[in-house]
Formats: sequence, structure tokens, C-alpha cells
Amino acid sequence: MIDYLQLMRDGREVMRPVRSIVWNVLDIDNIAVENHSKWAGLQIADCVTSAFFSAVEPNLYGNYEPAYGRLLREKLLKRNGIILDCGVTPVPSMQKCAADDRQYAFFDEHR
Repeated sequence: MIDYLQLMRDGREVMRPVRSIVWNVLDIDNIAVENHSKWAGLQIADCVTSAFFSAVEPNLYGNYEPAYGRLLREKLLKRNGIILDCGVTPVPSMQKCAADDRQYAFFDEHR
């Protein structure tokens, strides 16, 4: 994790990030990697991540299920009613991953 944060801090990422980190606020030397089974907060983060992943990432059969992600979407930050690149930032970007209209609609309430 620290190696990745150093890569970000040093500007060596392959894909340019949507937002930037204020590096004088984040001390990457004080970050610890923890076992998810020990901390409920990390387990919740895993559940939320899985819900959004399942909402837009096709499974083996080409299906995706946005229902759980939609339930959580109301809790996310939005900019003009849109969570894309505000509350949720997909990697790669929606343009680079060739998302379909249903996948875009998940991120943009106005579609």
C-alpha cells in the first residue's frame, strides 16, 4: 500500500487521477495495512465496494446487478445529482472502459 501511495505522490501513475491528494496532510509512513477480519469498518468498506463493483462490472455471463449499489448510492457525495467522479470513481474511467447506457445510468441520475 505504501509503495502505491508513493507512486501516486511522486506522479508516476499510468492513469491520471480525477482528484489530487493534499500530501502535506496525508502521512503515508503512518498507514498500516490491517487484516479485514479484525475490523468491522474494513468489512463494511469491502461490502460497499462489492456492491458498486457488482452494479457495473459484468459477471461471467455478462450480467450485472445494480440493486445493492442503488441502495447505497443515496449515501454518497454528489455533484449536481451525479455521483460519478465525486462519490464513486471507476477505474478505468467510464470512457475508457466502454460502458453501456445502463452502466452510465447507474452513476448519473439524470440519464
